[in-house]
Amino acid sequence: MKRIVHVVGTGTIGEPLIGLFTDFRDRMGIDEVTFHKRTPLASDKSRLKHLIERGAKLAVDEDVRGEFEKLGHEISYDAREALERATVVLDCTPAGNETRRSSTRGSAAPRASSRRAASSASASRTPAASTTRP
Repeated sequence: MKRIVHVVGTGTIGEPLIGLFTDFRDRMGIDEVTFHKRTPLASDKSRLKHLIERGAKLAVDEDVRGEFEKLGHEISYDAREALERATVVLDCTPAGNETRRSSTRGSAAPRASSRRAASSASASRTPAASTTRP
């Protein structure tokens, strides 16, 4: 089974994680690193190009695919396909943090779906602590 890490978000937390997983994928036993970018911005062009050159695969929403292509980005997957393929999903978006907070109120530990764990990245939670599907 392929070990695929998918990172949602390319901001302050997401971008360094994508780079880390891409650069050290052989040592970590990761087969592929994918990432989801929601908004096509010309100002992000060099950052995305650098991540792709390092080996990460870009996934975008189908409705903005053309806009990413106009900016010259190499798109590997539709966002939904990337999520379905992933073994581990790390949600590094503000919305993901709010989802985590609301889903864990009143429980001692974060809940994980049976297929994959979606978690926000933080210094206290390492990739090794994430839940993977069988």
